[in-house]
Amino acid sequence: MDKRILKISFNKAGSGSITKRLAIPSRIASDMGITKNDREVELIYNDNKKEITIKKLNLYEKNIDVNVTSRCNSINKRDKTRLCLNIS
Repeated sequence: MDKRILKISFNKAGSGSITKRLAIPSRIASDMGITKNDREVELIYNDNKKEITIKKLNLYEKNIDVNVTSRCNSINKRDKTRLCLNIS
């Protein structure tokens, strides 16, 4: 078990709202299997205990619907093709 004392960053957006962010140390993210391409996690907040739990989702726990559409604004710069994926 690894225990760290971390600070939450407060960033002001252009609209004036404030966003709170918590950076996960690289070693912990690597150990959890979080990568640039596979970065979905589940955050669980227990309001009774005032406790946050972060859990890496595996492939079987993800509920993703993928729709391929013919119209989109982005073009693949490498081969000039259009493929839009709407993920929800």
